[in-house]
Amino acid sequence: MSKAVVYYSRSGNSKQVADILAQELGVEPIRIVSDMNWKGLFGYMKAGYYSMMKKTVPIRLEGQLASDDEIILVAPLWAGDVAVEAHAFIEKYNGSNIHMVVLSKASEVKNQERFKSVHMIKESKTYDHDYLKAMVNSI
Repeated sequence: MSKAVVYYSRSGNSKQVADILAQELGVEPIRIVSDMNWKGLFGYMKAGYYSMMKKTVPIRLEGQLASDDEIILVAPLWAGDVAVEAHAFIEKYNGSNIHMVVLSKASEVKNQERFKSVHMIKESKTYDHDYLKAMVNSI
């Protein structure tokens, strides 16, 4: 069984963390993509609304997962839950096989028991490589 790093990023912060984790594992990160426009203040507000209302959006992956991959999913927290695209990914794949890495300013992810493990990272412009390396080694 190998590990895969999958991420959704609206602003680039989750991408930055996913890139570091993928580099530590020697894999290419897999990006979750949707056709939603979350840009600007209106997009930010709409994203929070979609998250609170548990709305779903169609997603696609830029990369391939193997059926037995252990998944490290990196995503931001929106309105108390993971980003809508990450939620759609969790619904499509088995959450109990996902190590969730959540970027948040202050909140905690709800329903943590649905994941294999949950790791909270407080957003920062620079992410501590030693901390992320230790996280990868603990997964």
